[in-house]
Amino acid sequence: GEELDALRSDGLARSARLAFGATTALGLLLALGTFALDLLLGATERARTTSCLRTLGIGSRAVLGLQLLQHLPLVLAAAVGGTSLGLLLPAALGPGLRLGALTGGPFEPAVHIDWTITAGLGVALVVLMTAAALLEAAISRRRGLGAVLRLGEAL
Repeated sequence: GEELDALRSDGLARSARLAFGATTALGLLLALGTFALDLLLGATERARTTSCLRTLGIGSRAVLGLQLLQHLPLVLAAAVGGTSLGLLLPAALGPGLRLGALTGGPFEPAVHIDWTITAGLGVALVVLMTAAALLEAAISRRRGLGAVLRLGEAL
């Protein structure tokens, strides 16, 4: 118990946990910022397209499906890129990082993938995409066609 307490209170271990937490939070904020910026920059064009389709008779469920379909490439790129980077990074950096000095063991510790966190992040990404599509569909439903389309504007 004393050894475990000494290892937990070690400055190097605390610094490593703090650095890991800070870089994870920064990466998450940058990813969410990128997703929000993409939504903001494309909102006007999506609203115009949705309004044009509404004038042609598209329904609310179809608008939601269209919003999900429009966000799908960005979300798939983020999911595949982030997951592959997270899974391949320990194997790529493993030979360069000697963790035996930190663990105090005679050999390198095995690297394990935490599938629970990986699945949780995937579910969170799907929930984020669905929430963004629902929000944008609700905003486009409240917005009048006259606010987006102008008389005489070419479709």
